[in-house]
Amino acid sequence: MTDERCKQLMEQVGMPNSRSLMVALKQVANETEQEVRAECNKLPLKRFEVYQKLGCPINETEGAETQGYREIVDTVYDLLEQHLKN
Repeated sequence: MTDERCKQLMEQVGMPNSRSLMVALKQVANETEQEVRAECNKLPLKRFEVYQKLGCPINETEGAETQGYREIVDTVYDLLEQHLKN
């Protein structure tokens, strides 16, 4: 979160010059970013959990149906990872 955004929020709550509020907002932004990054790091493991639930084998020998499932799961997780990294 930028300083400008923090100042906008501070003005909205009627505390435009509060240093303690600025520090608190920055802390919340930092903690939120860390939580999002931690969840993003778990995505590869979650992807394999979904493969298992759909019955997709981990090896290369899979049928057309499970290959289709895998492609859908990969597309969704790739988009999610891309969104979380931005």
